Amino acid sequence: MALDFETRSAVSRDLFWGFLNPALLRDIGEYGPKWWGLFGALRTDRARGIRGRLYKNLWSMQAYHRIAVVEGHNRLATGAA
Repeated sequence: MALDFETRSAVSRDLFWGFLNPALLRDIGEYGPKWWGLFGALRTDRARGIRGRLYKNLWSMQAYHRIAVVEGHNRLATGAA
């Protein structure tokens, strides 16, 4: 199955920032369904399913989460939901 333009763009952007989001590739190739099935079967007390990302390195992981925290802070500060 080929990736559509929007998905290819999202995957390219993610790779540029140093990570791979398996949710974008869940039905692609032999590894997408395996990855999704493996993490989907994991359970915790707080989550029905666990999803995993692959980061290029520690800096990439920290940068991704730092951006998410800053964006969340900005949304709270402006009252946007």
